[in-house]
Amino acid sequence: MKGLFDLTGKTALVTGGNGGLGLAYARGMARQGSDIVIWARNAQKNAAAVAELESFGVKAIAMQVDVTDEQQIIDGFAEAVSRVGKIDTVVQNAGFANPAPSFADISTEQYREQIDVALNGGFFTLRTAARYMIERAKAGDPGGSIILCGSGTMFAGVPGLEHYGAAKAGLSAIMRGMAAELGVHGIRVNMIAPGYIKTDIAQGGIEGIDEMFASRTPVRRAGRVADVEGAAAYLASDAASFHSGDILVIDGGWLANYF
Repeated sequence: MKGLFDLTGKTALVTGGNGGLGLAYARGMARQGSDIVIWARNAQKNAAAVAELESFGVKAIAMQVDVTDEQQIIDGFAEAVSRVGKIDTVVQNAGFANPAPSFADISTEQYREQIDVALNGGFFTLRTAARYMIERAKAGDPGGSIILCGSGTMFAGVPGLEHYGAAKAGLSAIMRGMAAELGVHGIRVNMIAPGYIKTDIAQGGIEGIDEMFASRTPVRRAGRVADVEGAAAYLASDAASFHSGDILVIDGGWLANYF
């Protein structure tokens, strides 16, 4: 008997998929039988991620693609399709956090780097994925799931991360527009917005940050990367065939907490 979120026979492409949230999304889908294509720049981390994903009995490949380069995205997507046959799910996740001490201290370089990777790179990735899935639909094979990685900074201000929140908020607007436009082709577009999840990027070497978030989160702990695995598997699956244009917030109740 197949599980509710069975992904056997599907293939997902995950940008920034060799660690942190990206690898968690890939892991969640691999656990349900999806083959995985990872885009990331670090060859050593790519190899380790592939080995982990293959341990679930699926096929996994990694490609070194820089999402700040539009042509690399276009060429990388074409190469991925040629290697795996088709792509059913695209997870736009590549990004990084570059906090400043305060809004007034965010440098122009920090701002531009954040927008270039998260928003511009995200746009080029999403547009390439949309073009591919539209053409596939026109050829008689409609469908597909596109998942964006958002952030709690879209809803609640975090000092020194205004540029990061702006990039993620921009992606959320793109997500809604895509969902409204692409549904006619059977393409679903959604966003996962994690709260504080303990990763190397999020932690940033700040002493006591896990304890601080745990004390203010209703479930009384910091988020773990495993907490987002199920959301990715669900949105990639046929169980979510009527779910589009939505933001799934996974934050342990942080936004709901008055205190």
